[in-house]
Formats: sequence, C-alpha cells, structure tokens
Amino acid sequence: ILFPLYWIVDEKFVNLFFILIGAGLGFQIVTNIKESHVHQTDLKQHGLLFSYLLVLFFNIVILGVIFAFVQNQFSGITSFIKMGFNNTLAQMVSWVGLLS
Repeated sequence: ILFPLYWIVDEKFVNLFFILIGAGLGFQIVTNIKESHVHQTDLKQHGLLFSYLLVLFFNIVILGVIFAFVQNQFSGITSFIKMGFNNTLAQMVSWVGLLS
C-alpha cells in the first residue's frame, strides 16, 4: 500500500517513508507469528502443511519485493520478479531434464 506513495513523498521525507515500510514489515511478521497457530480454523480446513507452506512462500516473495524496492525503487521490483521467474523456469527445466 505504501509503494505508490513514494512518488508523492518529498525527498526530505524519504527516510521516514522507509521507516514506515520497516514498521509495516515488522507488523506483518508479528501478526503472522501471532495469528498462525495450529487451532486456527482456516489453516485446519486447508491443511496445516499446505497453509504454512503457502504463507511462507508469499512472505518470502513479499520480503523480496520490499528489499528490492528499498535497494532500487520500482526498477528493483521488476528486476526481482524477472530474475525470480527466469531462475524458477531454469530450475524446472533442469528438473525435467533429470527425470528424462
């Protein structure tokens, strides 16, 4: 939600902007830990292993996007996504090659 605000933030407030991104990230991590318990009904309904793997996967993706943005703004996000897609595709092709 904060990324589009980067375009309208005055340059003297950029550090505050990044502090808000860090605070939002900290809040997200704390709430994930606090709310992801084995008795949570939606996790039980879809299976704990699947649910935890899905939450972990998307947390890794979101962390990558945030770190890429902090490093190189929006061009960092596009580079992160392209590199992740290309590396995933190359890994899948190598796995298929091992199976043949």
